[in-house]
Amino acid sequence: MGKKSMYLHSEKGIVLPLVLLMILVLVPVGMGLSHLIKIETKMVVSAKKTIRAFQLADAGIQRAMAEIVNNSAYTGTGAVQSLSTGQYTINISTPGSAFEGSILPANRYGIESIGYVPDMIQASETIKVVAFVNRIPFNNHGLFDFAVTAGDGGIDIRGSCLVEGDVITSGTANSQGSVTITGTVTDGDISVADFSPLVAPETAIDLGVINLNGNSNFTINPGTYTCTSINIGGNARITLNTIPGGDAVFLYCSGDIDAAGTGFVNTGADATKFFLYGTGESGNIDLHGTADIYAAVYAPKYNCFSRGNNLVTGAMNVYKYDSNGNPDMIYDANLNGIGGVGGIDQVKILSWREEKI
Repeated sequence: MGKKSMYLHSEKGIVLPLVLLMILVLVPVGMGLSHLIKIETKMVVSAKKTIRAFQLADAGIQRAMAEIVNNSAYTGTGAVQSLSTGQYTINISTPGSAFEGSILPANRYGIESIGYVPDMIQASETIKVVAFVNRIPFNNHGLFDFAVTAGDGGIDIRGSCLVEGDVITSGTANSQGSVTITGTVTDGDISVADFSPLVAPETAIDLGVINLNGNSNFTINPGTYTCTSINIGGNARITLNTIPGGDAVFLYCSGDIDAAGTGFVNTGADATKFFLYGTGESGNIDLHGTADIYAAVYAPKYNCFSRGNNLVTGAMNVYKYDSNGNPDMIYDANLNGIGGVGGIDQVKILSWREEKI
């Protein structure tokens, strides 16, 4: 009886030591985790502030570059500029002044922009961005001043093509085969690199998708129109119902243009009566119909392919001009000055660095 009683009561008092032991182990662990959470929270907050300060400084750089485009003598406001996430200041060194130990040459600028979070007075995070930039003046070329104007995509003419007029590109101009160009060939001219697409007037009539096949004919009278894309196949054609001395057709296309079949038939045989605009940020114009084309084509973000045996009279302003086969390109001098000038001065970053202050 006494022995049984000893076993029954031998576990008395064990629970309390176990609880105490668990407390001794878990409390330090919990305190350690809490400390880690606090550290990580501070790190996240600090990282967010650093990102915001950099974004503010970068906003200052972008502001300075935009100002330099409009005013070559702009030196910065010197005042604090406020945004929703903080503040920034900008200071600009102009050509001929000293910047980081050197005299800036023509069209070169030094920009210092500092971002402050939450503001300049109570800044808990400050980032400075230093940029060295180049201002590229635009030479005021007209939209249709040359037989062919091409951007960085360049000009590539092959076969037995004839080009009567000047050609110019910001890229490279190449010719292969028995190509004849009667005018001046200019490549590497950055002033024609950044013509911008035109926007169709709100009053333009929407023609939707133009898709022609077989022997179909789609007639467009003088006026202003928009369309989504153009596809001409078979023996189909688009007839531009123009007359000498009459009004013109202005056609703005936001997508690709594939003019096979008979292609575009300008009844007035006058390039100043048909203006074809590619308004997209990219696209292709493929001219391989059988009819001669009289048109002023302005599609500065499009690749233009001219192939076949047809005659193109007018002017081309595209991103890339690729002519292959026997299509002749004849410049219509009556287009010179029409449409005004295109493009704007540019400012491009040559180098930059970020500093934490």
